[in-house]
Amino acid sequence: MTSRSVPFPERHRYSRIPFFLGLGFASVLAIVVLAAWVVFRSGLFHVQSITVEGTRLLEHEQFVARFRTQLIGSSAFQALLGPQNILFWVAGSDDVSSFSPVLFPQARSFHVETSLFSRTVLIRVEERPFAGIWCSVRESCYAFDDGGILFAPVPSAAGSLFLTITDRNEDRIGILGLPFLTNPEWIGNVLTILRVVRDEGIGIAGVSILDREIREWELRTDSRVTFRFDLAFIPDHFPAVLRELKS
Repeated sequence: MTSRSVPFPERHRYSRIPFFLGLGFASVLAIVVLAAWVVFRSGLFHVQSITVEGTRLLEHEQFVARFRTQLIGSSAFQALLGPQNILFWVAGSDDVSSFSPVLFPQARSFHVETSLFSRTVLIRVEERPFAGIWCSVRESCYAFDDGGILFAPVPSAAGSLFLTITDRNEDRIGILGLPFLTNPEWIGNVLTILRVVRDEGIGIAGVSILDREIREWELRTDSRVTFRFDLAFIPDHFPAVLRELKS
């Protein structure tokens, strides 16, 4: 049996396959390196400006610095990009909803708008509305919003100009970003009753959380009438009762 020899042109064609494979790999690698350089090192994606809107209680530079820090910690990819890259902000625009309220207690919500063309970042902040003042028995006072979230230290206030709630329980301290009562239903009940009292034209001189164990709280009116309630309940027909008392 005689061996069959491979024609020279066919052998030559097979011998060039590794060359083309190597050339293709080198081309892909070059494209990847070039793309990485454009994204990470060139100025093509460098942020031109960061603007913050809607802040009155938050200092601009400090807020932006803390905001960037939180986004850097949200993913390794964003940490690799860095806040000077516009893609950093595009990738993190959906992450701000997961920020703990303790980090930015003054802010109710954030919305990040980015422009790749102009390489600008706009952070819209909705700050918490002032609803009243909560004070501990140690006289540490904080502003709270319409959901009972403490968001800023404030001086104590007396009289009916500002709604003031004093917690008489010795173990209670205020923590910014958290509600003044641990049970959100209790907060809703307290604020609902206070709103009804004000809607009836009755001035509120003061409110006290007396004993959380028995869920007791107290409301004092400008006319020196005192009401006591259970934190867990809203009295039936309460508006009608108030109208009868006024008459």
